[in-house]
Amino acid sequence: PKLCFVGCPHMSLEQLKSWTVRVEDALREAGNKKVIVPTVFTSAPAVIEEFNKTEYAARLKATGVIVSYICPLMYMNNPLCKSMPVITSSNKLRTYTTARYYTDEEILTKVTYIGNHYNYGIMVLPGPDEANMFSEWDGCFSEHCQKAFREWLKKVYPSLAALNNSWDCNFKSWDEVIALTAGEARQKKSFAGWVDHRTFNEWNRADSFRIMLGAYDKATGNIPYSLSGTSETNPWNAWDWYRLMPTLRTLASYTGEQTIQHRSFAPHRLASMPWIGYDGSGVGQHQGILFNLMNGSTGFNIYGNFNVQTDFQISPKGKELIEVLSLYRNGLGEAIMRMDFKTYPIAFLYSPASIKVNWITGFSNQRTASTAGFSQIVKDSGLAYNYVAYGELEKTGVVPSKYKVLFLPMSCALSDKEVSAIEKFVRAGGTLVADFRAGTFDSHGKPRVSPALSKVFGIKSDGKVIRESSIIIGTGALKGLKIKADHIEPGIKALTAKVLGTANGKPVIFENSYGKGKAIYFGASAVVTFGDWKEMRYTKNNAPSTKALNSYFGTLFKKHGMVPVATAPTLQGTTLLLREAGAAMLLATVRDIGQTAQLGKEAVKHKIALDKKYHIYDMLKRQYLGYGSSFSYTYTPTTQGLFSLLPYKGKALEVKFVSGGAEIKLLADTKKFADHTFHVELLDGKGKVVPAFNDVVLGKGNKAFYKFRKPLNAKGKWKLQVREALTDLTKTVDLP
Repeated sequence: PKLCFVGCPHMSLEQLKSWTVRVEDALREAGNKKVIVPTVFTSAPAVIEEFNKTEYAARLKATGVIVSYICPLMYMNNPLCKSMPVITSSNKLRTYTTARYYTDEEILTKVTYIGNHYNYGIMVLPGPDEANMFSEWDGCFSEHCQKAFREWLKKVYPSLAALNNSWDCNFKSWDEVIALTAGEARQKKSFAGWVDHRTFNEWNRADSFRIMLGAYDKATGNIPYSLSGTSETNPWNAWDWYRLMPTLRTLASYTGEQTIQHRSFAPHRLASMPWIGYDGSGVGQHQGILFNLMNGSTGFNIYGNFNVQTDFQISPKGKELIEVLSLYRNGLGEAIMRMDFKTYPIAFLYSPASIKVNWITGFSNQRTASTAGFSQIVKDSGLAYNYVAYGELEKTGVVPSKYKVLFLPMSCALSDKEVSAIEKFVRAGGTLVADFRAGTFDSHGKPRVSPALSKVFGIKSDGKVIRESSIIIGTGALKGLKIKADHIEPGIKALTAKVLGTANGKPVIFENSYGKGKAIYFGASAVVTFGDWKEMRYTKNNAPSTKALNSYFGTLFKKHGMVPVATAPTLQGTTLLLREAGAAMLLATVRDIGQTAQLGKEAVKHKIALDKKYHIYDMLKRQYLGYGSSFSYTYTPTTQGLFSLLPYKGKALEVKFVSGGAEIKLLADTKKFADHTFHVELLDGKGKVVPAFNDVVLGKGNKAFYKFRKPLNAKGKWKLQVREALTDLTKTVDLP
């Protein structure tokens, strides 16, 4: 639709107010800030004048809705407007014009939610699968690509002399400029001639998607375009998620750190449908399904050719997958999806420039392990993190104020603007954590004379790293740490920093007070080793080092006021994930079965501590576990857990039949309800479920409306059966 009219006859003052709230709620549910279809509310001039005196006027304007005293009927009778695809909830307008009629609820969905419903059944336009999933590639050197590359470089560098200085080249004119291969760049004093070409490739791809999807939206009416089988960012695949996510609204992705990056960089609620299936076991599928749902998945793509046998029967593993999926159907999955992921004020820096430079200098695997190590430290504290991108720091000049701790996993290539923003962040009271090689190159890949953040870390270093096997011994707050490192910065010295770790008597771990904040620096690959340990961090030899790291960082997080909602110190090989919506919390204990398989086979009862008292419900076993600030639960190596945490206990469900359906209400002793989710079924006269009437109804607070009409040919006494997802309360009533 090109236009939406609401109000014919004109809307009253109370209708304008109530519709303001309804539009705000619908946009919040859809994850959008403004209506996606031009929308006009019509009312009389005197009513509009009174409406403009209320707080609702500014709120409605913020949603993008226009209030006008125009006559929609006269507008639509204009010959120029008759052919326009206009929608309305007005019976009068649909009777006398070509406007298409929808109910109020349907109108709200169409003007607020991209990709929710299409009359011709299309959910998404599928893009390529596993695009750019290839090994090392230096890019395109065709005449046209290099010409475009040169035009892009002119916007990046103020002059040809500046480019020559950065690239360690001596081009006489812009027409001579041509990208370097990785092999050629390694012969230079700078990698910029190769790094810039890779960055141009990322910019070019993201800009191409912007242009292409803009045309798609106009041609299809905003049907989302989905990329499939996506990859983690590497030097040559052009998956720069910071550049791509403003355009992409739907992904059929693979998982990993990219899952967090998708969530962090999407300015809208993302339709995420990762891949499951293949030939995985049921316990493995359950881990992946729960992990993905808690991280924002709104559905799944099933790679199912393994699950159908030659006799066209479902294979045993296919049946296991069906069994696991059945746990999350009928309201439970929807209850997870409609909540928001719970994070804490912790960010990891997203630095594609560092990814490129680490690869060309032979530190790609170390960078991956460093990220895993810092990630594990955060997860072991019961916390979670987002990513903040290089571009955010460069555009604003600051680290977003919502973050208190910033990690730089092997972030070796930083621009001057990034360095400035990070320095301001620490000086203002933030905590910076980095490991070896931090800031040793600029964002083009040109080596710096000295590492950019040395002053912040309170150290002096030439940035050089050697491969030397050493044992890092922790001191002070890191006492008990004893961990192997294969790489070390030998020439590093403390200036204003305290030494927290040494290797062969030389300082390698530092903590420095800078302004109101702190900066921690690992001048050796200790975090890389920790990231490689995985379940080995629990062994007798490694457990003291794990304890030392977790204790140190746990104290650091607490100083910034971070108290985890849930902790489970004895539940090893497990990540605690949370989603929240108003007063409700969902807690998932996601066991990594690859790790837990090595940690014992017995069923063991573990205690899960909470930050305060909640009413606790086991959503998978559909049980009320009690009220308290902790609970115990029995886990095998493959047990996955999902619990709702509520400040009130549901008492009962109430069903009232009204014209057009049934009003459903959850009863509890509170005035502040979370948004509840209800699964509704109709049972025929024989007590059998009639599938055509099954529905999941998303409540607003404790209330919901189930829209249905009893069939005219219904025989016997039909019943309505409803189950609430967060509390598992049920109610069965006879239809009138």
